[in-house]
This record gives sequence, structure tokens and C-alpha cells, in this order.
Amino acid sequence: GMEHSNTGILAGMNGGLITDCMTQGVVQGGRATEDVNISHTGGVVGYNLKDMKNCINRATVNGGIGTNCHTGGIAGRFGDYYNQKGLMNNCINYGTVTGGDIWGSDTGGTGGITGYRHYYGTMEKCINNGSITAASGRNSDTGGVVGRLDQDPSICSCNIDNSNSGLPIIGTEGKTPIECVCE
Repeated sequence: GMEHSNTGILAGMNGGLITDCMTQGVVQGGRATEDVNISHTGGVVGYNLKDMKNCINRATVNGGIGTNCHTGGIAGRFGDYYNQKGLMNNCINYGTVTGGDIWGSDTGGTGGITGYRHYYGTMEKCINNGSITAASGRNSDTGGVVGRLDQDPSICSCNIDNSNSGLPIIGTEGKTPIECVCE
């Protein structure tokens, strides 16, 4: 089945509001098995379905192993087909982010804030200061703020990558931030 390995210092998964937090240490992503084939690893949460505001990560984040492998400084994965209202606002990553190992021909993403923004969810005023290393394996997108991006952009131009990595803000080819009024 489509089971997930979600790893983060504060929570594996967030379905509500996480605000005003700081994480430090080291996060090691989960290794997929036959039953658990997707690995999401983040400094604060593995998989964010809803809202995160004013979160700071100082932890080193090391991605896991799986057919889909997403690694981010704040959240491994953000957003979901069913949840169109998630918001990541004013989150800052200082930690080193290293992508995991993607099995086979599936996809992965590694980003300073989130490895994968899936379907819906707005990101504004998030800043990455940590160095980023891409995942190993095929079909891996790596970006200064967002690694892999599906569907509607909603990645505002007020998101910043200060890592001097030379990476685009959004790793997925052809995707660029949109102009937003960022409060």
C-alpha cells in the first residue's frame, strides 16, 4: 500500500497549526520497506498538511530511502490533494539539508524549506540559509526553497534562498515563483 515514513523533530505529520518553534540536532529519515515506500523527512515535521508559521530549523536534515523521497529543512513534504488551504509563512532554515536515496524510477525532491510541495499550499516569506545536497537516484528536483513542485504554484516571490547554492528557488523545471502581496 501507499504508506508513508514521516520523520521530523517536532512531529512526523502536522494536520493543524505549528507556530513559533525552533528545532536543533540531527534528523535521519526513515528507510522504506515493502509496506512503507515513501519517505518524508524535515527538520520540524516530516509531512505538513496544514499551517506552519515562524518556525526555525537549526538541525541537520538527512533524507531517508524510498521510491519517493522528499527532504526539506522545515518539512519533507507540504500539501496534499485534499487540503487546499495550507500555509507556510516566515519559516527559516539554517540546517544542512541532504537528500535521500530514491529507489528505481520514481521521484524525489530536496529543498531548503520543503522537499515537495504537492498540489496545494501557499509558501510566503520563507528563507533558506542552509546548504543543500541533491538526493541520489533519478528524477530528483533540487531547489533553494522548494525541491519538487506539482500543480498550482503558490510559491511567492518573497521566499528567499541565501545559501549561495546557485539553485533555483523551485527545483522543478519550468516552475517559477509568483508575485504575491506578502504582509
